[in-house]
Amino acid sequence: MGTTEILRHAGDGGRAITILRNTFGGGGRGLSTYDDQFYSSSGGGMSFISIGEAKNESGILFAGVGAGSGAGTFFNRYTYGGFGGGVSGGDGSRCSGYYSNSRCGKGCSQTSSGTNYANSNNNGGKFYGGNCEAWGHHEASGGGSGYYGGAGGDYFSAGGGGSSFINDSFIKNGIIIPGNESMPSPYSFPERMIGNRGHGCVRITPIVINIEILTPKRSCYYPDTNLTLDLILFTHNFNDVYNISRTVNSSGLQDYELVQTHQDESQNYMFNDTFKVPSERGYYQISYFMFSESEPVYKIEDFILVNKVPEIYLIQEMKKYYKRGERITVELEGISLGNITFKCKCYDKIINSSSEMISNDSFVTGTIEIDLNNFPVSSQIHFDFYAVDEFGIESNIIQQYVLIVERNPLEISINQNISTYFNSNQKVIIQGQVNNDTEFKMYYSQDKKQFEQITSFKSNNEFSIDLGIRQPGIYNILLYCIDSNGYRSNIINHHYIVSANSCMRSNDADSNTFQACNHIRRRR
Repeated sequence: MGTTEILRHAGDGGRAITILRNTFGGGGRGLSTYDDQFYSSSGGGMSFISIGEAKNESGILFAGVGAGSGAGTFFNRYTYGGFGGGVSGGDGSRCSGYYSNSRCGKGCSQTSSGTNYANSNNNGGKFYGGNCEAWGHHEASGGGSGYYGGAGGDYFSAGGGGSSFINDSFIKNGIIIPGNESMPSPYSFPERMIGNRGHGCVRITPIVINIEILTPKRSCYYPDTNLTLDLILFTHNFNDVYNISRTVNSSGLQDYELVQTHQDESQNYMFNDTFKVPSERGYYQISYFMFSESEPVYKIEDFILVNKVPEIYLIQEMKKYYKRGERITVELEGISLGNITFKCKCYDKIINSSSEMISNDSFVTGTIEIDLNNFPVSSQIHFDFYAVDEFGIESNIIQQYVLIVERNPLEISINQNISTYFNSNQKVIIQGQVNNDTEFKMYYSQDKKQFEQITSFKSNNEFSIDLGIRQPGIYNILLYCIDSNGYRSNIINHHYIVSANSCMRSNDADSNTFQACNHIRRRR
């Protein structure tokens, strides 16, 4: 980059300051007054790449840059330096009021330097920008450097921009974009920008045409569903026609399906591809092939997992209170397309697991044993129940909170010999027992309606609820207890079916009743 110096006036004639300096690749020097009449700037220094030694004979890329601009009260205006970077540099503009724009520095070409009509001492040169002559009342901005440099300004004016050059023996299909046209942003893909302020930069990238998948990959994809992927094709102005094809789980070119045909327009090309995911579980390789004259075959690959996220349920929620030292059994059921393992975590530590083999889209039950001997009294424990399939895909998480107490907690149980299936001419009677030796109150609700209190118990806290004769249908009853200290028992959610024909005679039952019977059998 060039320098900017301050000139102090010495009468109308002024005085010279120093000899002019021209350096390889440097921008032209700007010259400013000590007051606010004009503030100038130097021209930009070019970016330069060479092979072997850092000298002009070895150069393969010369990136021209813009000239200096200026501002001040002399003409109450800004002056604009010429753009750089193109095959030709731009002229300075909005220059001195005297001689119109003739005081501005001119841009250069790839074969000649920029000139200043008013002052030839400010002309540019090969590999450097023109300086502003160090003489009173000639305050101005310097020219931009490049393969050839732009001229510096004169008399409160701006300089011209430098030109660029690419050695096509080393750089094939290079693109020269001037600073006044749209170019790819070096800071944020895929944005574009007009020119580049501040420090220049040069990046050499091997010319490789490629495709990238932009869509973030999910942990798995459901079988027989549509999958849409967003992709981008990076091109390099080869004016080629690109045929893009896809295969799923095959490396043979004979199996590909054409996705896109694209005519290169020197812009990166974004598109999407929608296809149906295979019906079988497993890992699948997705491959995209690109065919063109410049790149006969280009291929990218990625893998997806076709699977179904497991789902689990608690058959019966845990009680709110447990006595320290108890060993409890938690029953779960799950749906998955293959093997799953039920797991239980307590504060991020796995405390137990149980494996089950299940068939496609079927319910399966499993149990997890939890020993409460290691948990202190009055501590509230947080358990997470979930399942993991053979591909490592985790199910939903069911959270349960329990409190460890000193004495036996309330617990309701339904007698195992109570039927889940009743005929429409048969009374529905629910029997069970409350495991507790203190005072308590018991409540029940039919079909999620208002709770009613049970006041009659047999010996050993046994109870019997007569629900009478009911119409055919699917019903449920909720039961829970509260003791004198406000502790609540577990909640029983018991399902039962009333049918004109018993579920045990399924050949005579209607299809809805038969499906409901099967559903409740699985839940048991």
